[in-house]
Amino acid sequence: MNLSMNNPKKGTKYDLIKILFVLFIPYVALSIGQNGFLGLLPFIREEFALNRVQIGYYSTSFFIGAALISVFTGIIVDRIGPKKACFLVSGFGHFFISSWAIT
Repeated sequence: MNLSMNNPKKGTKYDLIKILFVLFIPYVALSIGQNGFLGLLPFIREEFALNRVQIGYYSTSFFIGAALISVFTGIIVDRIGPKKACFLVSGFGHFFISSWAIT
């Protein structure tokens, strides 16, 4: 068994496939989470008797909200760090969900 670093093993095709797989799966999961509701829009439109313009407002407001929130959360994470930001966002989420449940 050779543990020396003088002869590093070259990457194989199998290693490249593993790397691409590891990069691809989170991207797919994130895309489904962010864009999964688009498939539900025809059902939402039918249920609430909305026209195409109103459905367009729905999806537009979602993406504009996500863009605005990403700017502010990026600033927060840069200033206080990712762990503290995660706790801060969890605390705000808990507060808003609790206050919504009370009303």
